[in-house]
Amino acid sequence: MKLLLFLTISACLLYSTVNPSTFDENACQKILKAHNDFRSKIAKGEFVSKSEKLPPAKNMNRLRWNSKYGDVASKRAERLSEDCELVHNSGHYTENIWQGGVTNPAEEGIAAIAAFASEFQKGVWNLKWSQEMGHAANMARGDLESVGCGYTRCTKDGFELSIVLCLYYPPAGEQAYKKGPTCSECSDGFSCEKKIGMCFDRNATKIDTRGEDTSGSPSISILFLVMWTIYMI
Repeated sequence: MKLLLFLTISACLLYSTVNPSTFDENACQKILKAHNDFRSKIAKGEFVSKSEKLPPAKNMNRLRWNSKYGDVASKRAERLSEDCELVHNSGHYTENIWQGGVTNPAEEGIAAIAAFASEFQKGVWNLKWSQEMGHAANMARGDLESVGCGYTRCTKDGFELSIVLCLYYPPAGEQAYKKGPTCSECSDGFSCEKKIGMCFDRNATKIDTRGEDTSGSPSISILFLVMWTIYMI
């Protein structure tokens, strides 16, 4: 008898087997890329706000996926589905919420990021947080290190809608970023990735597990997908 053990660790895919409203691995990667593409353009001074390019960033960090925040975001999104209304939760989280039509989770996540970023087209951003551009400003904070998102579906006035909710770590920090030569002032322990113009943590793991603990529910950072294939001879 031959015993073959396949062990796969997947921060997004695994939890989606527990909570079907959690983004799968493919969607997580696309949403993370959308965030970092947006931040990279700002960092390199290529992003146009209304009619002017935003100044480049000294300290724009490349984001990682935050599995713990993905867990929290999924639960918060599920609660919003009860009334199908966008209501920000009280607390210390930096939170973005979007509602739109239903396609598939990955496309809905990307659409949410694009909608957040589009707020910078309402006027020339002055690098300060404002209600009008709050979602975009949240994504443009230089000191952010990771993001976790969740989604859900709900029905309103007979229409099926999608809700995407993202949380950002650390939850509180700078209002924006430090303007100046691209990637010239990375934090201690961070290095510059010149191609994208962002700072990255040299010792960081691919998945971030920091943030508020959600006791009483499976943690997607420690779940394992174990597939046993047994061949009988």
